[in-house]
Amino acid sequence: MSNLTRMQHYVWRKYLRAWATNDRIWCLRENKVFNPNLMRVAQERDFYKLHDLTLDEVEFLESFCNGQREPLRELNLRWVKYFTILFELQRKLVAEGHAADKVASAIDRAAIEQEDLLHGRIEQSAVTILDALLAGDASFFSIPKQKTVFFYFLANQYTRTKKLKSKSLEGPSRLTSVNPENIWNALSQIIATSVGQNLVAYGFQLYFLRPDGDEVFVTGDQPVINLHSTYIAPTETPRELDFYYPISPNLAVLIAIDPPENSSLTDEEVRTYNQHVQLQSHAMLFAHERSVLERFRSDDFVA
Repeated sequence: MSNLTRMQHYVWRKYLRAWATNDRIWCLRENKVFNPNLMRVAQERDFYKLHDLTLDEVEFLESFCNGQREPLRELNLRWVKYFTILFELQRKLVAEGHAADKVASAIDRAAIEQEDLLHGRIEQSAVTILDALLAGDASFFSIPKQKTVFFYFLANQYTRTKKLKSKSLEGPSRLTSVNPENIWNALSQIIATSVGQNLVAYGFQLYFLRPDGDEVFVTGDQPVINLHSTYIAPTETPRELDFYYPISPNLAVLIAIDPPENSSLTDEEVRTYNQHVQLQSHAMLFAHERSVLERFRSDDFVA
């Protein structure tokens, strides 16, 4: 039996490695700058553990999917099945006379691993794409299948995070008709699939952004952001979508329908993008040097 991974990352370590030296990255959290190993940031114990859904929760997810057009409806209904079949199996095995405690132990282990392994497969599908982007090569984007893989991967990097999960569980944007903690695993995949499909359908394009001065890009524990979400109220839904994805201190990707005004950015423009990242992060900012993060510290901060 393989070792069970309990500390699960919600930001891909390979992605963060572009800001790291010897697998150590500069991090700003609670107004303190420190230099942890990549294994110890953007992770939480059993972050992806699945929950057994009630009938009302399953109906909520199915209703969400049924409002969509084909083939998206069918794709997302498969996610509902994917995230409920484990506990259906548990009930079936117990009904067949298997020892309930042994079945529960095995199912609990699987519930911890299942989505974490899924994200591992999604990441693996994007390894060559991320490597190409880091080299400034977007030729894969002209191949429909690879573009679809990239958009799905990107949408997952947007929805899989602590920030997006917290918005569904807490505050004015929280779900109230069902238990959001229970349904979030399935709902985040349904949203990611829907967003990825829409990026393809609406003809979003990929543009590189590069600093043309002394400033560099930072990233955060919400690595993909919608630039139109930064300055709206938590209860509002942005009417537009432009995904911003910094991929190294000196390179970022913009996913938009229209090209940016500038692809070579002034120091002021880089600072503006970094401010979007800071304001949309959950708890952590990352950079390749301490001095970069020191600028984001606040003398008025109260932990």
